[in-house]
Amino acid sequence: MTAIETRTRLQRRLVPLQAGTFASGLLLWLATEKLFMAEIGFDAAQIGIMAAAYAVVTPMVEIPSGILADRWSRKGLLMVAYAALLAATLTGGLSTGVVSYIASMLFFSIFFALHSGTTEAMLYDTVLEETGNSERYEAISGRLRALSSIALLAGALAGGWLAAATSPRTTFFATLPLLALSLAFLAAFREPRLHRTEQHPSLPQQVATTYRAVLRNQRLLPVAGYLIFTGVLLMAIWEFNQLWLLQSAAPVAIYGPFMALLFLADVAGGLLAGRVSLERPAVLGVVLVLLGGASLLLIADVHIAMVTIAMMTILLLLAVVGIYVNRLLQDGVPSEIRAGVGSGIGAFTWILFTPTALGFGALTETRGLQASGWLLVGVAVTAGVLLVKIVRDRRQPTASIPNRAVERIGV
Repeated sequence: MTAIETRTRLQRRLVPLQAGTFASGLLLWLATEKLFMAEIGFDAAQIGIMAAAYAVVTPMVEIPSGILADRWSRKGLLMVAYAALLAATLTGGLSTGVVSYIASMLFFSIFFALHSGTTEAMLYDTVLEETGNSERYEAISGRLRALSSIALLAGALAGGWLAAATSPRTTFFATLPLLALSLAFLAAFREPRLHRTEQHPSLPQQVATTYRAVLRNQRLLPVAGYLIFTGVLLMAIWEFNQLWLLQSAAPVAIYGPFMALLFLADVAGGLLAGRVSLERPAVLGVVLVLLGGASLLLIADVHIAMVTIAMMTILLLLAVVGIYVNRLLQDGVPSEIRAGVGSGIGAFTWILFTPTALGFGALTETRGLQASGWLLVGVAVTAGVLLVKIVRDRRQPTASIPNRAVERIGV
């Protein structure tokens, strides 16, 4: 089979997954969520408490979910995740106060837990199954991420318009048929079978193997650390970005375009994935300077336009670098524990995000966004240090991360 035929077959196989990802990203309520929350009684501290609440629940579900995905079905688990997102949207739209909305977002935590690590593992194995190597993973993963962000962008614009024309609550109910459609698309996707090529060990053995894969691998530890810290930074930006709009008393019509610009940055980052050589010192230096400078802008008393540019810069950089680092993670673990490793890293991310969310909400309520923004600066600096370590390891031939997944299946 020629390279063109292989690429065409891969593209056709991914169509249902891409369509399901796009439909699930059309969250019309996301652009005005914080406005809706303010309408039903939330303040900044309570928003932080809500974020911490599902940050506590998520790792409790996420740790076993990755093991389940490896032992059962990654597509099946992803469909359960989409169903949980649908339930979160429905119950969120029905909420009338702080307590009921926090309860509804527990479904959202289940979605996060089941989704984390599962899509990446399934996508990586699909590329490996169709092409025999992981060379196209960054580009394919970047396109899927860009597609998801395009959907979020479209949802933000449509949701902002719909909220202005009707009410923020209406956007929740208008999202429900789109999520039902995502389930139908995902059901048509043919799941890869690489993680089922060998007999599974006992559950305790698989759990131990999953965590040893990272904790005892000195080359993967900084990779996992980078993904954890940048995951916290991304969560904080997506969770709290609308607080800058609330602080500046921005009109409702601004919320949609503001969120659309953030999603546009994520789209650009996805499309650039695989095209940026981080091993080049000049490129790495530019990335670190831009990441540090953009995070510092979040603590400066500047116009909302500058804050938007800063957030867009952070999101673009983290998308490009994150897909590169995620490939190193996928290359470094065998298929039968790939989702479990990804979910374990996601669980640690949520555990770290819990105190971050509580601290950010409390500081914002008492001292303002400029004070709480220092938490984000600290996380960004830590991620930058870990990225330098990762790139230095990659420059050393003896320290490169082997593609154990390929070795295990004999490709």
